[in-house]
Amino acid sequence: ESGCPGESFQNVSVVMVSLASVAVAVAFSRLVVLRENVRPFAFSFGRRELKYLAYSLLLFLLIIVPSVMVMGIVAGILERIGANLPGVSLALSVVPLIAGIVCARFFIMLPAVAVDDRELTMKRAFALTRGNANKIFWGQALMMLPVVITVTLLTMLYGALNLSGFLVDLIMAFLLLGLSFFDAALKASYFSHVYQYFVYFWRHPENQSL
Repeated sequence: ESGCPGESFQNVSVVMVSLASVAVAVAFSRLVVLRENVRPFAFSFGRRELKYLAYSLLLFLLIIVPSVMVMGIVAGILERIGANLPGVSLALSVVPLIAGIVCARFFIMLPAVAVDDRELTMKRAFALTRGNANKIFWGQALMMLPVVITVTLLTMLYGALNLSGFLVDLIMAFLLLGLSFFDAALKASYFSHVYQYFVYFWRHPENQSL
């Protein structure tokens, strides 16, 4: 029971960092699309950020829910017929990846929400990005690489040096916090550029041949 307060604090911290990351993402989306200046340590959280968070959760659910359903159905069928095929678990793990690639076509909704673009809908976003799901998804994965590599190296270094103590833990926490915000800014900037590209040709069809 003594660990409960610590766990609660950790959960609250995760929520607070997530909300702050949304504010950073919205600010950098507006910087890229609207050239609106980003003021350090002056991020706000209001209706726009709540809407951005809601769309982020919606996209997450669009990926996770069908994936879990498909994996559950396939696993149930295999169990019913008594099949124990090697590599099935690995094959099923590809399902969320496929769902993520398909849903990548909706990702331009995030910068649209950040810049208050009410004309772009989920249906239109899906239509505009036809044939570009792989490019958008793997581009996002590429944007995540710097942070993933840095976090991995920091974790390995932290473990290898066997460092401990309040000051070391505090420095590590701030580094991870900074990397979290950097990741949010990087992905938001990427999605904003993708958004600009597709929305520009939607609103200027005469330039589609360029």
